[in-house]
Amino acid sequence: MEILTDSEDWQLQKLENGFRAEVGGPALTEEMCSRLTAAIQNGKTIFFLAKRGYRAVGMCSITRYFSSSLCSETGFLSDIYIEPVFRKRGIAHMLCEAAMDFCKENNIINLSVFCSSREENLFQHLNFNTNVSVILMHSH
Repeated sequence: MEILTDSEDWQLQKLENGFRAEVGGPALTEEMCSRLTAAIQNGKTIFFLAKRGYRAVGMCSITRYFSSSLCSETGFLSDIYIEPVFRKRGIAHMLCEAAMDFCKENNIINLSVFCSSREENLFQHLNFNTNVSVILMHSH
């Protein structure tokens, strides 16, 4: 597991297009790639990659935002995608753990799940309630 450092990594675009196809979305356009790159570069979106050697085989992302109700930084966990041949090996669990560890280390106190109806079973399998946020820590 590693945090994506190259916002223009072709492997991210490959995984993102695999994710989009699976949930019924369109492939990334050049404009979408530009916006995605900008979100990564400005730190709003953090991608976590699961790698086998140098090959990225899975991903998930956290999009950070400020919650006025919590008066703190919070995030959305989304874009969980594992290449089909690498599924059922615990990779999604490892990605979620890496994302939650990142949140704890970076004072993101609330992590909500953002998923399509096609992803609900996966998130429920990962022990997320798809209707409720996961509280990672309480502010003092």
